Amino acid sequence: MAIRTTALLLLLAAVILPAAEYRIELPAGGGKDAVYFLDFSRFPADSASFRLTTSAGQDIPFSFDWRLVPAPLKPGARPDGFYSKAQAPASAKRFAVPGWLSFAAVPGAAFYEFSFQEGAEAPRPRPNPAVRAWWIEVMRDPDLRDLKHLAYPKDTVKVLARGIEFQRSFSWRLSALQVDERCQGRRIVALLTAMGQDTSFYALPFPNAVITQVGAIHPYLKLTPGVETDVCTQGLIANRPGEIFRGSRAMFHIAKPPLVIYSHHVQLPPQDHSVDLRLASTLVNLGDTLQVVPSGLQQETLYPLRFALPGNRVLPASRLDVWGDDYDVAVRLLTLKGEVRQSYPALTFKLTGVEPGEYVLEAALLSRRHNPEPIIRKEFALTVQQGPQW
Repeated sequence: MAIRTTALLLLLAAVILPAAEYRIELPAGGGKDAVYFLDFSRFPADSASFRLTTSAGQDIPFSFDWRLVPAPLKPGARPDGFYSKAQAPASAKRFAVPGWLSFAAVPGAAFYEFSFQEGAEAPRPRPNPAVRAWWIEVMRDPDLRDLKHLAYPKDTVKVLARGIEFQRSFSWRLSALQVDERCQGRRIVALLTAMGQDTSFYALPFPNAVITQVGAIHPYLKLTPGVETDVCTQGLIANRPGEIFRGSRAMFHIAKPPLVIYSHHVQLPPQDHSVDLRLASTLVNLGDTLQVVPSGLQQETLYPLRFALPGNRVLPASRLDVWGDDYDVAVRLLTLKGEVRQSYPALTFKLTGVEPGEYVLEAALLSRRHNPEPIIRKEFALTVQQGPQW
């Protein structure tokens, strides 16, 4: 029988304030860092108007940053590691969307109030490294304004009003990367914005989880003269205890100078984990002991949220969270008409007291936090048969 899954999307209403200003309530999660993704890609907003407060109106310092969006993985990519690279004119803004909202969580807060005003275009970043989640930007100087993080032959670089022009190959010192052992096992996404000619190559010295001979980021790029280009690469960092880097520098080989680099952003976003429930079989006998098995707990996951805005618009959002064992269980056996036949207070139970036939088994994990959110709710199409008579 097929398995049916019910997606969890919390549709929350936005409060309309004067002068086209909106206020939404962000449900608080767990952990010391609060990270949300607010998808403003289709909703113009003025980032200068952004304000984050507690429920009592106290302002909370925050950082609002691009979310790097890599090219899709190639078909057949291995599930335990991957690599992809794509490039496009920088004017297309293909690989970055607004944005990650991050700040220090307020102990005991049930929700946060976030207000904003409409704007003429998608909001721009408002980075604040002092409160930003550590993995959102691991380059200390993504706009290349501080030469102390670079190693290059003398008289081969020129600092421009925007970016740096290189006449020879160069490297980033490891001091350019602000990481520690938390980076191990994480995804890595790098967005290079450059203009040059012919083919170049660069590598970031993170151990690669799939190909040990190269770094987790190692793209070849063929640039078109006069065209500012975005090159977005993603990989997976090897999980080797005690090892952060596989070399002493991040090398950049320029085949045909000059090359202008405008920026280089590097994020270590969470894996695409999600909490799930599994049932070994949907064909069962009366008297069987069934067990619904959860997975994805104790791992970072993006918990989906949505906010209803005027004009039948919706602001998609999500919250970075880690669900632990602080949940209640609700399991029900329903007829195909939705009538409840049995209820169970645990994920393991004995199937008795019903007639053979077709049913729906509904299982849910319900958070015990201050926000009574469903962690996951899933339905299984269940066939119950009489089974052997001993």
